[in-house]
Amino acid sequence: MQVPSFLKQQADGSLSFEEKGTLIYYVPEVYFEREYAQVKGQYVNLLGIFDWARYDEKGKCVEKVQRFYFPTVFLCKPCRMEKQKNVKLFEEASPNDYRLLIFEKGDIPVVGTDVPEDISNVEDFFKIFLISGKMSNTIPYDKLQEYFFDSIQLNGSDYGINAQMFGIVIGGLAKKRGDPTTPFRYTKMDNMHDYQFISIKDNPKYISPYSSLESENWDTALIGLTTLNDESQAGSPMERLLMGFDEEG
Repeated sequence: MQVPSFLKQQADGSLSFEEKGTLIYYVPEVYFEREYAQVKGQYVNLLGIFDWARYDEKGKCVEKVQRFYFPTVFLCKPCRMEKQKNVKLFEEASPNDYRLLIFEKGDIPVVGTDVPEDISNVEDFFKIFLISGKMSNTIPYDKLQEYFFDSIQLNGSDYGINAQMFGIVIGGLAKKRGDPTTPFRYTKMDNMHDYQFISIKDNPKYISPYSSLESENWDTALIGLTTLNDESQAGSPMERLLMGFDEEG
């Protein structure tokens, strides 16, 4: 990770904020709910996949929202935290609930640049991307695969596969924003933020009634069986099968 000009590296390896005003980490609240981020006294231990922005002393944005790109776990020491709900970080971003980690001059946004290698960090990364269904669309679609490879490398290992394998996963879970039945790759893709990520557990119900039936979540499987159908039909074939309807209804 390249060190920004407004941070200064200290002798102990930490990075301190040395500008007037504030630096704010916008950490999705779901990180704290699912313990991908944890408050430990004065410190916060979190996965470095979130957005940040910088403001002057009057609260005016002097550096627009940007991605914090360090896909492993690290410590920071904010001076305070705030919660904000239903925030849109920029025009294309989906609204989200955030925990704001606020740093003022002299605070420590990164406690140490040499972080320990731990494969459980990669596990948390996979949980955020693939299972939570809460992945922010602030990351451009065409950059998503980079996170998978950098995360495993920062934690001292290698998948031993090529990027196309993750392209298959991303292509299946990234949907057109507002329409989870349509993969984003089927759109014009003229805006790399105009997608939404869904959980790998929920994905089958948006593919077909049969895929929904085979999924692990029976409640959502039933919903998929009876709602995912051709608009020209009165109900899905699976609905007729489960309810015992004949061809004439």
